[in-house]
Amino acid sequence: MRKMNKRGSVTVLAAMLLVTLITVIMTFVHASKMLAVRGVTAEAGLLWCESVLGEYDLNLRNRYGLFGFYGVESDISGKIDAYARRSFADKRYIRYEGSSCELYEYSLASVRNFREQAVKTGKLIAAGVVRAPDCGIRAAASGDAPADGEAVLQELPSEGMREGMRLPSLKQLGRGEKENPVKRGSDRYFEDRYIQTFFRDLLEEEETNPVYFRGEVEYILAGKKSDRENQRTVKRALMTMRTALNLTYILKEPEMKAKTAAAAALLAPEAQPAMQKAVETAWAAAEAWNDCQLLQHGKKVPWMKDRKSWATDLESVIRSFSVEKGKSSLKKRTPYVDPGNADGPDYRGYLAVLLYAMNREVKLMRAMDLIQINMRRCYYGSFRIRDYSCGLDAELKINGSRVHVRKTY
Repeated sequence: MRKMNKRGSVTVLAAMLLVTLITVIMTFVHASKMLAVRGVTAEAGLLWCESVLGEYDLNLRNRYGLFGFYGVESDISGKIDAYARRSFADKRYIRYEGSSCELYEYSLASVRNFREQAVKTGKLIAAGVVRAPDCGIRAAASGDAPADGEAVLQELPSEGMREGMRLPSLKQLGRGEKENPVKRGSDRYFEDRYIQTFFRDLLEEEETNPVYFRGEVEYILAGKKSDRENQRTVKRALMTMRTALNLTYILKEPEMKAKTAAAAALLAPEAQPAMQKAVETAWAAAEAWNDCQLLQHGKKVPWMKDRKSWATDLESVIRSFSVEKGKSSLKKRTPYVDPGNADGPDYRGYLAVLLYAMNREVKLMRAMDLIQINMRRCYYGSFRIRDYSCGLDAELKINGSRVHVRKTY
C-alpha cells in the first residue's frame, strides 16, 4: 500500500509539473506572439504614416520649400484604417480594431515646426542645394479657385501680434568693426537665409508669378498692410541705424569734431556745446539720408565709415541748417552723392541685419502670413497654413492592446 501511495504521489507531482510546464510554454508562446504582432504593427504603422506624409502639397513644397500634408484627424485615421485592413486581411491571428490620430502638435502654424523646416531649408540654401523657389505649378482643376483682394488677408497667423522691429544695438553692429554683425552658422542665420531666398524685397526684379506684396521682406519687418507703409517703416529704421553709426564716427574723428565746434561757435556762440551736438546730429542724419539713397539705388554702404566712404560735407549741412526761434530744421535735401563704395553691404545686407535683430516669433509668423496670402492668391482660395501638418501621432488598436507610432518629415 505504501509503495502504491508513493507511486500515486509521484504521478500526481509529475502531472502537476507537466501542466505547469505546458502553461509556462503556452504563456511564453502567447507573449511571443503578442510581442511579434506588436512589432509587426509598429513597423507597418510607420509605413502607413509614411504613406500619409507622402501626400504632401506640391505647390507648398516647390514654392516655399515646406513639407506639409492637408487633412483633419478623422480623415487621416480613415486612411490608416484602410491601409491596416488591407495589410491584415489574410492574417487571422491579428484582430485590428481601428486607430486614432493626433495632428495638433504638428501643425505648420506652430512656430517650432515652421522654424525647424525653415532652418533645414536654410542649410540647404547655404550649401547650394536649394537656389530659388519654383513658382510654376498651379492649382488642379478640382481645387478651389484662387482668391484676391482683401479676402487673402483674413485669418493671418500673426493676427493680433503688435510688436514692431527691433533695431540692432551698436554692440551688435560691431562697435566700430567692419565685420558683418550677422553670426553665420546659427539657426537664426539659416532662418534669415530661408526668408531672403523665398521672399522678395522691393529692389528685386518683378516676378511673373503674382504676389500680394512687392516688398515681402519689408512686410516681415514692418507688418503693415501696404507696400508704401512697409517701405516707410523700414526706411525710418535704416535712417535711425545709419544716423547712430555716423554719429559714432563723427565723435571719434578729431578733425570732424573740430569742424562741428567751429560751426557751432558761428551759429550760436552763446550756446556752443548744445549747438555742437545739434550740428553733429544733423551731419550724421544728412549722411544717413544719403546712405539710404545709396542703398535704395543698389549701392553699397560700409557699416563703419572712413574718409573715403563719407559722402557729405559740413558746409552743405550748414547751408541747409537754419535756426528759427530756437528750433532747428533741415531744408529739402539735394540729390544723393555716390562716393563709389566698393566694400560694405547693399540694401539686402542691411535687411538681413534688421531680420537678424527682430523678434524671432514675430518674424516667422509674418513669414507664415506671406505663405498663406500667396498660396490663396495663386493656388487655393481657402488655404490656411494651420490646416497643414508636418507629422502625426497614431494609436493603433490591435488584439486588445494599443501600439503608438510617430512620424515626421
